[in-house]
Amino acid sequence: MFHLSPAQDFDFARLLGEPSPQVKWHPPEGGLESPEILTMLRDLAASMRAACGHGAWMMLQGNQLVGLISLMTAPNQDGEMEIGFGVAASARGHGYATQATIALAAHCRETGLARTLTAESATFNIASQTTLARAGFVQSHRRIHPDDGEVIGWRLSLAPSE
Repeated sequence: MFHLSPAQDFDFARLLGEPSPQVKWHPPEGGLESPEILTMLRDLAASMRAACGHGAWMMLQGNQLVGLISLMTAPNQDGEMEIGFGVAASARGHGYATQATIALAAHCRETGLARTLTAESATFNIASQTTLARAGFVQSHRRIHPDDGEVIGWRLSLAPSE
């Protein structure tokens, strides 16, 4: 059964190869991300938890870790927050990112955490574009990112339906 579980610091410790007896999930075959990216996500999750009480969630299929979804920014004055997600190479193509994005949007809507979610995807990352579109996001802009080249901006309004 697929579900999201809040990612704690000890979860990131396990992903980084540190001892973490509290962890009850299994890491993905082939790993999830590079240590540099995992360290950045660990620090980001901690800062988001401090800023707004939430940070990152593990995507779990049963007790198998398949990916992460994270808040990338605290809400701005307009109630916008950026999200990001990644799925282990061994778990791609099963809709986990779409399920996680829909669940995170519902959580943000129900708790009032944000009024709008935003995301960016590289133009070559068709899987992320498909995930965002299936989750109800619409394209909002394009820009050149210093690391990723051309990216597409996406938005999802969390306003209640009339």
